[in-house]
Amino acid sequence: MQTSYELIQATKGVISKKPDAFLKFMELTTSDMFFQVKFVVCDDAFVNQELTALYKYFKKNFFLLENPNGVAEWINGVATEQSDRWLLKNKRDQLDAEKKGTYTAIPDKDALGPGLEIESIEYTQVLVDFLCKLPEIHRSTALAFYYNDEDINAISEFMSVDKSVIKSRVNYIETTLNNQMKKYCRQKGLSMHKVDPGRIRIALCELSKMYKYPYSKELYDVITAK
Repeated sequence: MQTSYELIQATKGVISKKPDAFLKFMELTTSDMFFQVKFVVCDDAFVNQELTALYKYFKKNFFLLENPNGVAEWINGVATEQSDRWLLKNKRDQLDAEKKGTYTAIPDKDALGPGLEIESIEYTQVLVDFLCKLPEIHRSTALAFYYNDEDINAISEFMSVDKSVIKSRVNYIETTLNNQMKKYCRQKGLSMHKVDPGRIRIALCELSKMYKYPYSKELYDVITAK
């Protein structure tokens, strides 16, 4: 989620209790929140529950937002916290496996052949596919770190874990994705540039464009029901 002039104005409207301001806020943010929830949760029933819970929280807690200009950071932080709560409840096996050191990735140091460089469009499409196959705990961290541009300190606070855990997840994400891309390019006889944070962000931004939530009014009615 990125801050825009429209989002700031809608937020100011909500804070000053202008009619329909919260609906406008939802129209501007729901597709992005839908993407952030769906990318981690996947199960449609859980997605609807999580999205409803998010907006109920937003509606009740705008007073916590000290400056409307920071609305995107606030939204992203809340989404990261809720994602972590969902993981704690539903993916305990992954968190336990992480503590045991299961998620380690050894870098593929073998050089690729001198083939043509993979086209940027294909690179992004393949990277999207690999991102979607990461464990949920790593998809959640990928959203926070690459897509929402939250720093490691902030993520560790939102997720109530040590910074070393987040650093390990970031290392696992980048090493795993780079290994998978190298394997793909090797099979195709192509060369490639290393998977880096910028390329991961581009892939996630492209993926987010595929998620459109057309039911803001229906969700709004649920959130605002007496």
